[in-house]
Amino acid sequence: MAEYTEEDIIKHVALRKLNGKSRIRKIIDPRNYLINLLYYHFDWTQDRIASLFEIHRTTMLHAKDMAYNLEKDPDFLENTKEVRAAFPWEAVSKESLCGINQHKRLRTVIMHLTTQEFDMLNKYRKKIRVLSVGGAARTFLVSNLNILKELSDEQRQETDTGTS
Repeated sequence: MAEYTEEDIIKHVALRKLNGKSRIRKIIDPRNYLINLLYYHFDWTQDRIASLFEIHRTTMLHAKDMAYNLEKDPDFLENTKEVRAAFPWEAVSKESLCGINQHKRLRTVIMHLTTQEFDMLNKYRKKIRVLSVGGAARTFLVSNLNILKELSDEQRQETDTGTS
């Protein structure tokens, strides 16, 4: 891992103009990555980070865990390519440090559906009374994977009893 200092990060923020209000992901993704690094690695206070980035402390409070929450997001990875190369760091959150809710951390799967497939999935969503189409897709996938597992277990038992 390359060595870098807090001063290197401060210079990078000024050079890349990552401070100030913005809703542009190409600006806020690298900023959130650096906020995570400063807060969790260098133990900066919320006020100190907010001052550096010229943002409100509550914005910083939300931003400090975004690098962890978006670590698998393709847009986040693209937007933070330069800053991750300059300042290697595995983003963390309070929950990951304390081991809280690790079993609830879900992996992202991106799917492309035709309009007809999406409409069918949306009808399924309404039938099972799930709020999101993504939630319906997950429910459908998990239930069918469980069926396949049961079939596989049954076939294995038949094979085991048939060869005894």
